[in-house]
Amino acid sequence: MTRRKDGSEAEKSIPEMVDDVTHEEMRLMYKDGKPTAYGRRMSNFLERALPDEKVDEWGWSLSRKERAEIKRRAAEKKAAEEKGG
Repeated sequence: MTRRKDGSEAEKSIPEMVDDVTHEEMRLMYKDGKPTAYGRRMSNFLERALPDEKVDEWGWSLSRKERAEIKRRAAEKKAAEEKGG
């Protein structure tokens, strides 16, 4: 059981817990739209832990052209499914 902001206790789903942690981390990393000292340290850490060449190799950093191609294929697939069934 976890305590929610409104004080009620309820089971949280995994996505809810992830959202809570993410929001808390973002509050610690930025203040008034500017990175805090903690935010700058985390940024440096992530740049070392996930270098661009590895991110590209792992396929996490898609170019605009690659994203457009994926969206185009998805739209074609959806249109074909609607047409066929």
